[in-house]
Amino acid sequence: MSKKIIVLIMALTVMISMAPVSVYAEETTTTGSSEPQSASALSTAENVTAKATGRGSVKVSWTLADGADGYIIYRSTKASSGFKKIKTTGSRTKSYKDKYKSVKVGRTYYYTVKAYAKTDGVTVKSESSSSVKVKNSLRYKKKFRVKAYSYTGGGTTASGKCAKVGRIAVDPHVIKLGTWVYVQGYGIAQACDTGGNIHGRTVDLYQNSESACNRWGVRHPVVYVLK
Repeated sequence: MSKKIIVLIMALTVMISMAPVSVYAEETTTTGSSEPQSASALSTAENVTAKATGRGSVKVSWTLADGADGYIIYRSTKASSGFKKIKTTGSRTKSYKDKYKSVKVGRTYYYTVKAYAKTDGVTVKSESSSSVKVKNSLRYKKKFRVKAYSYTGGGTTASGKCAKVGRIAVDPHVIKLGTWVYVQGYGIAQACDTGGNIHGRTVDLYQNSESACNRWGVRHPVVYVLK
């Protein structure tokens, strides 16, 4: 073989080895995702309602949402702002009672509910439900004005219950023991005790301290006997 042919072959070999090589990556498709579920994918609690119980509390109810691990209830005194979380519930809970110690009689409240789900340790919340409005009104059989004293010191009431705020002494001929009442300026209470000086339309309201008793003094509030 002549030297010219050998040189030509070597030149071609070098040119081929230096030519760019295209690398084609196979396209793959991944099914599923390890990312947390988005809020838009989690159903919102629906058919939310709020109803005054008539005894100073408000009952909030809703329909269970698919895929929810629980629900968060929010309350506000405004229709579209100021909502604060008041309760987190489990997955099968469909209602919550906002008790009289947390809400005031005669005031209007707004409630909204969010569903939530936990994925890989991450909590995802749904959009808020539409807010619902309720006035915390009383359902009562009768009302009348009383003379109201107050007392403290603990002990056991005539009905056998421990004396505490929300349990009052009455004349059982006027208000039967066990009856729930609303006392203006004091709140929801149950008639649990009697007293030697409690006759007719007179009540004695339990307070936590002597100073609270002094602040109360003697008043003449209206008492509502609740249904």
